[in-house]
Amino acid sequence: MKPKVFIFVCLLVMIAAGFLLENLKVAINYQLDIGGKTNSFFNLPACERAKIVRNSAPYSPFDYYLSHYKIEWLNFLSEKQLGLLKWFVSLSGVLFFLLASRWLLIHLKNGRTLIPILIWATGCIFILSFGIYALGAISGRLDHFYPISRKLLGLLHSPIPVVVIYLSRKLIQ
Repeated sequence: MKPKVFIFVCLLVMIAAGFLLENLKVAINYQLDIGGKTNSFFNLPACERAKIVRNSAPYSPFDYYLSHYKIEWLNFLSEKQLGLLKWFVSLSGVLFFLLASRWLLIHLKNGRTLIPILIWATGCIFILSFGIYALGAISGRLDHFYPISRKLLGLLHSPIPVVVIYLSRKLIQ
């Protein structure tokens, strides 16, 4: 495969994976949100929970966060399991994109020298995101801090860091 085609395909796969991860995280958050607003939601059978989730979504065909397909198997999970799944998806997404970005850099001309910068940048953004989340949890203002933390983590669930790092070096040279 030609290098440019390989890079394009790799970036396309990363973008698609990012959308899939985002869809799953949004579905988990939506399930947790509905569960928090509905009495005894997590004690209901999965089919009843699915009906509540379907009926609670407002019609908004152009809003990505409201118009996506609801993931039915999430209805079988408890509140604790959904919370753990959310953390697992977040952490595994960061690891996936770090490894995919590293793999991409290995195949780019002079990209190997950027791998330590990629690892450091990923680590710093992750720690910053977690720190903001922890600050919100400790202060009791998670509703204000969570969106910022989530945006930073979302950055790590995309090819943006590797593209910025690689293009930055190209501009400097």
